[in-house]
Amino acid sequence: MSTMKFYGTDHMVELFSAGGKSIGKWMAYNNIDSGYARKHYGGQLHLTNGTYTFLDTTAPHTHLDDAPSSSFGLYGILRFNYPKHPGVGVHSGRANEKVAPGPLHATHGCIRTTDAAMAAIKAHIATDKLTTIEITGNDKVKAHHGKAKLHKIVYPGEDISNLLHHKYLPV
Repeated sequence: MSTMKFYGTDHMVELFSAGGKSIGKWMAYNNIDSGYARKHYGGQLHLTNGTYTFLDTTAPHTHLDDAPSSSFGLYGILRFNYPKHPGVGVHSGRANEKVAPGPLHATHGCIRTTDAAMAAIKAHIATDKLTTIEITGNDKVKAHHGKAKLHKIVYPGEDISNLLHHKYLPV
């Protein structure tokens, strides 16, 4: 059974196979909208470090309006059990926002990644059930002031051969 790990300080999510092999690692953020957090979570702006079990283990929970710029992205959401927050999970979405597009865009508590990440995760868990997510390095200071990342957005049809030996991560 596969597992996932979210690294708050590094702003990355990683998927592991049942045998512990890394399947992929992608940009991801747990940027919770501050107004929503004040109203619903007593101002908590990040998920607490710990290990949580997934509700959606073989496919993401989808919505009729799933699309790259929708709330949950093209592939829906992988929900996990989190205390006092039903529906929290890992998803993509908001790819075309003018301010903080894609993974950087604020959520209502979720971890937002890319459509490319969700496509790879969806393909893998179809045959290797997803069981848990471990959240690490996601405390208030570290998560919001973590390492700067050199992410490069790769657009359809763009040549990425010159990026393969750099610190950029195609997303």
